[in-house]
Amino acid sequence: VVKDNEIAVLQFSAGAYHAAESAGIVVATVIRTVSYTESVSIDYTTSDGTATAGVDYTETAGTLVFEAGETTRTVSIPLLDNDQEDQTKSFNVTLQSPGGEALPGSPAQTAINIYDDENPDISDSEAPQLVEMLPADGAHLQEVDQIVITLSDEGSLIDNAAVTQTIKVLNGDSQPVVGIIR
Repeated sequence: VVKDNEIAVLQFSAGAYHAAESAGIVVATVIRTVSYTESVSIDYTTSDGTATAGVDYTETAGTLVFEAGETTRTVSIPLLDNDQEDQTKSFNVTLQSPGGEALPGSPAQTAINIYDDENPDISDSEAPQLVEMLPADGAHLQEVDQIVITLSDEGSLIDNAAVTQTIKVLNGDSQPVVGIIR
């Protein structure tokens, strides 16, 4: 039930996005929750991390407007390909200054990770790697030997693209785990 006085919450759909520098563009999705009845807006801006505006990506700022009933909008940031062998670099995109009956949600900032395509040790064709495992609250796993996660190319950078990563659950595991990929 939506009440007239509820405030829309605007946030990124993920805490991090990933792209090869040769992709030319990376797309981050902003979602709207709670209230959908009014037009609302929110500003966004990029900021350097280990990636540098003008060298690794194009500095980008603007305003996203959600009309009544709209639940998603996207931010597109151009990536700059170079001929240098680099490590993975990152920059941030931040949501701020909401307009109308809206508040920034969490995450209001997201990291964009740029994978270098000249570095033979880093490949944009490699599947994401599991870097941390945390016990999850809740039920125990029963009679499950693998979980398949399918990631899709939401920004339509590559026609009909999909990547499948399989995570195997070892025999004897008594708790589900949450994997954090980067």
